[in-house]
Amino acid sequence: MTATWAIQSNRIRNSQSLPFIQALTEQNEPWAEVSINFDGDFNFDHEIDHQNVIPYGSVTLIRKAVQEGWKHVFANDKFRTDVWRDMHSQMLNNSLVLDTLSDLGYFVANRNEDQKIFIRPREDFKAFSGMVQTIKELKDWIHRLETIKTDIDPEKVYVSVSRFKQIDAEWRYFVVDGKIVTGSMYRFQGKQRLQRETDTAVLAEAQALADIWLPHPVCVMDVALSEGEAKVIEFNSFNASGIYDHDVGAIVKAVSDYVRNE
Repeated sequence: MTATWAIQSNRIRNSQSLPFIQALTEQNEPWAEVSINFDGDFNFDHEIDHQNVIPYGSVTLIRKAVQEGWKHVFANDKFRTDVWRDMHSQMLNNSLVLDTLSDLGYFVANRNEDQKIFIRPREDFKAFSGMVQTIKELKDWIHRLETIKTDIDPEKVYVSVSRFKQIDAEWRYFVVDGKIVTGSMYRFQGKQRLQRETDTAVLAEAQALADIWLPHPVCVMDVALSEGEAKVIEFNSFNASGIYDHDVGAIVKAVSDYVRNE
């Protein structure tokens, strides 16, 4: 069955939404613009079947779509760092400390404050983006969160902490029905570099990583080159993942075909 794409039109960069709108128009796929007001309510530019929808936009949109029971949010309880560690043999961060932010005191105690670590939320639809911090920066950040009211509740947000590893290059791959559809480098030697991946050997290496295990047949897989090896950094839901120098037309076609064949 053909589904309607819902592309977020506000609170998202045009560089994210417009390529999807252009590809959908060129491929004659049904789509609608959806905006979110400050109360969290949807507003569509025309009437659609609210159940048979493929949403693309911000984390806020996708969280709301999950609450509304939209069928084509490609997410489940396998989008968690502890599940990836247990299920995928080639994760970059395969040794994790898992706890709430408030309970990380035991981890930071008696450690060198200059030591670098990588921290990110345990679940997808992140409360914050993954980042490299020193132990001192982590301590100071947790203290601020505990004393200043923000959207991040340190007593409820579970995080993963892992040893810092040097990364030479990073790629994002869109995977549909278990197959790499398009890939783009997005960082090289610590600096942004947006470059579509066309090297067949590199794409085959990414496909080999996808073949080991995926949290969902439709997902986004970020890969790093670290210490001469390609490793998976993380998986994300397709519906809220940013595009770099990707072939958006190929993404739209693959996802639309996948939904029609479900």
